[in-house]
Amino acid sequence: MKRWFGVLSLLILLTGALASADQKPATGNWGAFWTKFQAAIAAGDAEQVAGLTQFPFTYQDPIDKARFLKVYPKIFDAKAKKCLAKEKPVKDENGGYSAFCGETIYYFSPVGADFRFTDLGVND
Repeated sequence: MKRWFGVLSLLILLTGALASADQKPATGNWGAFWTKFQAAIAAGDAEQVAGLTQFPFTYQDPIDKARFLKVYPKIFDAKAKKCLAKEKPVKDENGGYSAFCGETIYYFSPVGADFRFTDLGVND
């Protein structure tokens, strides 16, 4: 009887662990990522921002790092830099974050063990 109780308990624990694994919580440190990202934007360091970006990156079409560096001044113009310096991103249901700056939404998602800048969207 004790053996069956032990097996049943183990099955219940495994079921709970598998259910929580499906939720895919963010594993990285959002605060540390956001601080690095804001500092790179403030410094105008396109290379560092590219290092914090997931490629291919969608900017009208999927682009690679070389194209990202060319369009960087359009993505992070003076208004965007000012907004991102003070913006408090909102956490979404998938564990990512969104920063709203005027007509543009900047998306950040958990990727591997950290976060990355993953997408731009239109603020409806």
